[in-house]
Amino acid sequence: MKKLLALMLALVMAVSLASCGGGEKKDDAKATEAKTESKPKLSLGKKVSTDVFDFTLEKAKFSYYASSKLGTYAEPTNKKDVSFRTSKGQVFVCLSFKIKNKDRDTWSVGDYGADYPFEFELTYKGKKDSLYNYNPDSKRQLDHLSVQYAGVFNGKDWTYYYRGQEFEYGYDQNDVHYYSAWIDSGDTYEFRVPALAYLDPDSLDDPFEITVNVRNSDGEDEYFTYEVK
Repeated sequence: MKKLLALMLALVMAVSLASCGGGEKKDDAKATEAKTESKPKLSLGKKVSTDVFDFTLEKAKFSYYASSKLGTYAEPTNKKDVSFRTSKGQVFVCLSFKIKNKDRDTWSVGDYGADYPFEFELTYKGKKDSLYNYNPDSKRQLDHLSVQYAGVFNGKDWTYYYRGQEFEYGYDQNDVHYYSAWIDSGDTYEFRVPALAYLDPDSLDDPFEITVNVRNSDGEDEYFTYEVK
């Protein structure tokens, strides 16, 4: 009888301990979720930093058309004869952002096949969607969004970047400067990208969010979310 009582007591204690452990796990999960949700959203123009990069998302706008001209590349436009255009079920998210390299070494931010230190995600009406490169030649998506197809200002000149080559889409080659997607230590570059999303917004003026990951020196990604109103 004593053995039976001892066995029952041991079972009760085991169940009690298991319940406490489960409660702690649930509390940890709730705390992590609360910490993520409480991370402040950023307004356009706000600079964020890791130990190797400064990043600033300056502009973001829905558009069915984007400029293909050198000085206004990827800016929203209605001039269909001089712009990139989307099909139904697609929309451009015209992005303009700055990147400063604070590392001692040079960083590649767009070479084909490279490990990109920046990636972007769209949230529209509570739904997350990937953003893709827009290939002006084939009018289709290419992988995830990077700066393989971008207008770039290196502090002196605006130029195109097209998979590590001069970008000659409908313009005089003499007006295009060669650009390598390597940012030297201490340099700041401005990028304009016609990001492609597979959705039709109710209105081009609808609010949305852009989440960007920015690499740090440990090779880890730090995430920042901008509100676009």
